[in-house]
Amino acid sequence: MKKILTILAVVILLLPLKASAEAREGGEWRNARKARAQAYREQQKKENKAFRQSLRGPDMGRDQKIAAIKEHRQTQYGENAAFREQQHQEGVNHLNDKLAQNNKLTDTQKQEILNHVETQYRENIAFRDQQHTENISAMDQILGDLNLSPEERRAEMKKYRAVQKEENKQHRQTQKEENQTFRQSLKPQE
Repeated sequence: MKKILTILAVVILLLPLKASAEAREGGEWRNARKARAQAYREQQKKENKAFRQSLRGPDMGRDQKIAAIKEHRQTQYGENAAFREQQHQEGVNHLNDKLAQNNKLTDTQKQEILNHVETQYRENIAFRDQQHTENISAMDQILGDLNLSPEERRAEMKKYRAVQKEENKQHRQTQKEENQTFRQSLKPQE
């Protein structure tokens, strides 16, 4: 009897350690993912700075600069889309691993979770595509207006970015609310 109580006490003491280790593993994975994203953004900043430096100088005309800017933005948009797709695939793979280990959820619930993640991702892609198209159109309009001085162009771009920043914030809030609603729908009804 004493041996059983000792084993039971050891098991009870070790369970939180196992849960803590699993939480650390998830945290380490998220932190590594964040670090990769941060490194990618830093690399983009360096490339953008080098690109802006390459535009300075008298050897490029206005139209050439505008064309180079458009090409650079399109290239970066493609690179960003590829990076986000890679991050998404890594996240889905990690989620699949976690769901495979989860014995509390049914197969239907697991599939609902995967479907929700994929739906959110597709909505985000559509939103970013729309924002990118609007960016191109707005920049074409602002840069094409020869009546604006460089300071007025900067002010117009700043105004446009502020509006778009608010749209992005609203989109993220909507996604967050949808995720909270989805999580609530998975909880057992009491």
